[in-house]
Amino acid sequence: MCANHFSRGRRGLRPRPLRPGPEFAHEREHPRQLYGGMELTIHIDLPERLVANTRTRAVAAAFEMDRPAGAATRRLLAPTRLGLSPGQLAYLVGASGSGKSLLLAALARAWPGPVVAVRLGGPDAAGRSRSAVLDQLGLPVESSLRLLCSAGLGEARLWLMPAGCLSAGQADRLALARLYARVEAMLRDGGLQNGGGNEVAVLLLIDEFASRLDRLTARVLSANLRRWLDRTPGAAAVVATAHDDLADPLRPDRIWVKTNEGGLVVEKWRMTNGEWRMANE
Repeated sequence: MCANHFSRGRRGLRPRPLRPGPEFAHEREHPRQLYGGMELTIHIDLPERLVANTRTRAVAAAFEMDRPAGAATRRLLAPTRLGLSPGQLAYLVGASGSGKSLLLAALARAWPGPVVAVRLGGPDAAGRSRSAVLDQLGLPVESSLRLLCSAGLGEARLWLMPAGCLSAGQADRLALARLYARVEAMLRDGGLQNGGGNEVAVLLLIDEFASRLDRLTARVLSANLRRWLDRTPGAAAVVATAHDDLADPLRPDRIWVKTNEGGLVVEKWRMTNGEWRMANE
């Protein structure tokens, strides 16, 4: 199973070495066509500005750390080529604090087409709304029920519940349903944009995907996301999470492993004879 590809060490999740990692590109490139999608060169430099004082200097000296005051830049990701095509899903896995959210933000800035993003696990977007869950998407009943089911809200009692009464995990799933509705509306309105002469998919970015769900519900939600994406031509998705047990239900086209050391291992997996096997890029 694909989840067995990961091991845990003192620095968190890290991939077991199966093949050499991707070659790094050291200069900025314009997006170029990749199987009808896009290939981008992404890098992350994080400015860190520290106002030094006697306390910080004492700690730095005690631990033999060189931490100058003023502007400093920490490289979280060397220039790396990432490709994604319409209908494809990338599974971004990494330990907490490894920079997954920063990578999603860099993708959003670099993607030449429309981007729809959500961070789950945060404040409930439904707030204290007394309107029914069924009415939260602003769509006809049939379309609303289809998207709510795709987002894991498939019980009639939930459809008629005030949105403000949902649990935290249910509120996350409602946020996903809203996201699906927004992407479908963009595609109906001609959401594909031209990037360098190529049509570009609407990019769906989901941070902290299924992070606060029990693992059975997380697997069901993952399978539903994959089915929704398969039925939605013109969309591509990246899901980021610290959980490494969702490869089977997600059936990702690519697995991106973000390491604490600042690297990124880009892998492509395919189902072969009932097993996940790594394919050449």
